[in-house]
Amino acid sequence: MLKKLNAKYVDVGGYKLRYVAEGTGPPVLLVHGLGGFLEVWTSSIAALSKHFKVYAFDLPGHGLSEGPVADYTLDCCTHRIAVGFMGALGIKHASLVGHSLGGLVCLSVAINFPEKVDKLVLVYFSMLDFK
Repeated sequence: MLKKLNAKYVDVGGYKLRYVAEGTGPPVLLVHGLGGFLEVWTSSIAALSKHFKVYAFDLPGHGLSEGPVADYTLDCCTHRIAVGFMGALGIKHASLVGHSLGGLVCLSVAINFPEKVDKLVLVYFSMLDFK
């Protein structure tokens, strides 16, 4: 049975982003794909939080996070994570794990803000994998 996640909100650039933080240790950020939300990481949060401080959040305009009316560019998401989300929570650097669009966002953070990235993991899975 999956554990219920205790979500919180943080203001990032004038928008409330919903997130969860579980565990202790080096920080790991989990970034979902297009149309996703933080709950897609529920099993990963449970496993990783035994060794890491795991953060998962809804990208702007996804799940229960607020988002801009029109600016859903890669640059917007990159800055909301690297500058906004990490800064608001006092995370100087972290390992980033991204799926689909989240992988692209994580890669962009690694390219544009390499000092903020310890490790980078790009994930592919399909709903077909969950038969």
